[in-house]
Amino acid sequence: MQPGMRIAAAAALLSAEVGGEAVVMDPRTGRYYSFEGVGSDIWRRLTAPVSAAALCDDLVRDYDGPPEEIRATTLAFLDEMLEMHLIVPA
Repeated sequence: MQPGMRIAAAAALLSAEVGGEAVVMDPRTGRYYSFEGVGSDIWRRLTAPVSAAALCDDLVRDYDGPPEEIRATTLAFLDEMLEMHLIVPA
């Protein structure tokens, strides 16, 4: 995931928040995904297109931890989401 890449949640997905957890279903495959904690927060932030860098900057501002670790972990998580077709270039 390149920091300058703009991304958003894939339009074909269905999602809901249940008890602070983001539950996502891909109707094309029938697969369900769930995200808790920071993962759920990231999912909520992907409802509108955002650059990966801006998302990382927001998370660095909102969460405690070494900024480079937050950025690296976030970009790795976004890579996984991209591979699973949960997010798309925007």
